Amino acid sequence: MTAKILVSILLLSLGQLAIGQLPELVRQTETLETEIKLLTDASEEGQLQVYTMLSLARNQYHLDNYTEAEKQYLKVITDPVCTTLDYKALAICLRQNGKTSLANEFYEAYTKTSEGTTFKQIWNSDNRPSKGITRPIVNKLTQYDFIYGSVNPNGSTNLNIDHGTVTGNISCESFINLEAVQFPVESFNNLGSFTKGEKSGSYYYSYKKTNGYYGIYYLEFKKNKWTKARELILGEPSANYCFPFFLNGNLFFSSDKGGGHGLFDLYSAKVQGKNPIEISNLGPQINTDKNEILPSVYDGLFSYSSNGLPGQGGYDMYYSDWSFQRIRSIPYPFNTTADEFILIQKDKEKASLFRGTENKINLVRVSYYVDYLKTLNGQVVDKQSNGLKNARILLTKSFQDQGIFQTSSSDGTFSVVIPDTINSWMIECHKVGFIKSNLEIDITTLGENPLIIVLSPIKPVEPEPIFIVSSKSKNVIPAEPQVSNDSISQTLNDDSTFTEVNNTGRFYIVLASTKKYETAYAIWDKRRLSYPNIEILKNDEMHVYRVGIFAGTSYKEAMTAHRKTRKTVSDAWILRPDMQ
Repeated sequence: MTAKILVSILLLSLGQLAIGQLPELVRQTETLETEIKLLTDASEEGQLQVYTMLSLARNQYHLDNYTEAEKQYLKVITDPVCTTLDYKALAICLRQNGKTSLANEFYEAYTKTSEGTTFKQIWNSDNRPSKGITRPIVNKLTQYDFIYGSVNPNGSTNLNIDHGTVTGNISCESFINLEAVQFPVESFNNLGSFTKGEKSGSYYYSYKKTNGYYGIYYLEFKKNKWTKARELILGEPSANYCFPFFLNGNLFFSSDKGGGHGLFDLYSAKVQGKNPIEISNLGPQINTDKNEILPSVYDGLFSYSSNGLPGQGGYDMYYSDWSFQRIRSIPYPFNTTADEFILIQKDKEKASLFRGTENKINLVRVSYYVDYLKTLNGQVVDKQSNGLKNARILLTKSFQDQGIFQTSSSDGTFSVVIPDTINSWMIECHKVGFIKSNLEIDITTLGENPLIIVLSPIKPVEPEPIFIVSSKSKNVIPAEPQVSNDSISQTLNDDSTFTEVNNTGRFYIVLASTKKYETAYAIWDKRRLSYPNIEILKNDEMHVYRVGIFAGTSYKEAMTAHRKTRKTVSDAWILRPDMQ
C-alpha cells in the first residue's frame, strides 16, 4: 500500500480538539474550563470566598496554566483550608514561572509532611548536562493535524493518525511497513488509542461511548472478519478508561475513576481476553494529583507521560522499573516545556517522540550535540603591567554579532565560561581613558596561560601651534615670471619653501613662504582658483615671498579664517605684518 493511498484512507475530519490535547482529555479540559468560568463570574460579582478561590487555583493548575494558578494560589495559600498538595502545586507553578527561591520554600513545606520520594528525586534532578550546553535539533516527521499512539513490546508502534489507525515500525528517520487497521467502529472520531493483545489479530482499544465516557474494548480479527467487540468492566461506569497498553498478560490503562490519587491515574489488570482480574492502582510513586497517561515501554522499562511532576513543563515522559517505585525523567532535550507523550525510539543522542506544540500533536525527531564548556582566565593591564579595574571584555565568535560580556575585577583579572568546541574568538576590550583593544585569538595557543590584554592610555590632545609672525611686507601684483614652465614645476619640489616664526603683527593667512619668486608664483597660480583674493607678499628685508590671504585686522577674524583654511591646507599659519 503506497503512502499516498494510506494517507487518503486515514485522513478523516478531526473536528474540535481542544488546545492540541488527546481526545480522551478533551472532556476533562472542558469540565475544568467550565468550572473556571463559573468561578471567575462569581469573582466579578464579589462572591468569591476562600474555598472557591482555592478551586479556581487548583483548576488552573490542573490545566497547566502555571501563571494563573500561581496568582490565585498566592491569595489563599496561607489559609488552613490549603493542603500539602496545594504547597506542591504552588511550588511547581513558581518553578515553571522562574521563581526558584520561593518555589523551594513551598517544596520544603510539602516534603515536611509527605514522604514524596519520587517528587524529591525529580525536583532535585537536573537533566541538563552540567559540563556543557545542549543544542537540540528538532525535525517534524509528519504534517498531520493530530498523531499519537503506543509502543508494542516488540518495538512496533500503534498510531492514531487524524483518527485513522495504523500499525508498523518507526525509526528515528522514517515510517516502515505501515499497515492500516480498520476497526469496526461507527465513528473514528470517537476512537482512542489501541494496543495489540496476546493472540495474533487481537486488540484492546478505547472508544467514546454514548454516555460521553471512554471505555476499553477487546476484539479479534478471525477468518477475515472481526469478532464482536466486548467492553472490559474495569470499575464504576461513570468514569473514563483509556490509553490501553498490553504486556505479558497485563493490561495497563489510565482512568479518572474514584479512589485514585489525582485526575487520571495509571492502573494494571490481569486479563484473559475480555475478562479483567486483579485490577490495581500503580501507586503514589507513579500517580500524582494530576494526569498520568499513555503507558508504554522504554528500553525495557515502564514508561508513561505525566503533568503532575516538576519536570520541564506540561506533560513530560518518565520511566520506572517494574516495581513502580523508582521514577526517572527522560532527559532534556527529549522533555521540554512543550508536551511530550511517548518516546517511540531512542538511539543515544537521537529519538523520535510525540510532542504537542502549536495546538497539534506530531511525531518529531529530536537530536542534539553538546558544547562542552571551559573557563578562560585573563587579566587587563596597562603598559606598566598594573591591573585595570572595570575594564569590559567582549568575546564574540567569528562572524557573529552577539557574544559573552565580562568585567575585570579590582586587580584586572577576569574569568569567562566558553564552549570547549570553539577556539577562534574576536576579543574587544575597552575602558574609559584607554584606547580600545581589538584582537582575534586562537585560545589553544594560550595553553594553561591566562590571556593578557594590554591597554594604552589615551594621550591628552594638545592644541596645535599657531604661528603669528611680525615683519614689514608690501603687496606684490603677480606677473609672469621670466622662467620656463619646466623651471617652475621643478621649483615646487625644491627645499626653498619654509615656515617662519616671529613676533605678532597685522593678520594674513600664509599658505607658503619661499625665497624664490618663481616658486611663490607657481603656488599662487595653483591656489588662485580656490582663493580668488590670494596675494604674494614680498619682504625686502628678509628677501622672502609669502603666498597668503588677507584675514582681517583682529585676532578673532584671523582665527576664524585660519580654522576655515586649515580644512584644506593643513600647514597654513597666521602673519600679522605692517605694525605701525
